[in-house]
Amino acid sequence: MTHSADRILENPFGGHLGYLLRRASNAIIGELAQRLDAIGLKVSEASILLLIDHNPRITQSDLGRMLGIKRANMVPLAAGLESRGFVTREPVNGRSHGLILTETGKAACTNAQEIMAEQERFILKRLGGDDRTARSLLIRLWS
Repeated sequence: MTHSADRILENPFGGHLGYLLRRASNAIIGELAQRLDAIGLKVSEASILLLIDHNPRITQSDLGRMLGIKRANMVPLAAGLESRGFVTREPVNGRSHGLILTETGKAACTNAQEIMAEQERFILKRLGGDDRTARSLLIRLWS
């Protein structure tokens, strides 16, 4: 009786661009998650902190739209960052509150940006190209 562990399995997807992009994306995000875990952040939390840093007083709704996060998932993410002292709420208009980074949030954001920049340098080195080419190709696929 031959066990599947004893056979060499053929991967019919190995040459498909979509499959390769998905596997590369999973590897990159997995590695980023490990790096960010060292500073106590998840990828989604770091992304939110960066967006708030660049868009002070951004609403949860706008954050969710920009990141493709549903409202039901965005509410606990923002509340978690607030309870950890990374963000506070500030009135934006009569109905909405925007999020701003606290000093603790700014420090966490800076650390996350450094980790992300380090990972990007690593990815570009592995690709062996310049960042403009890589970004241009990915943007063309995404848009």
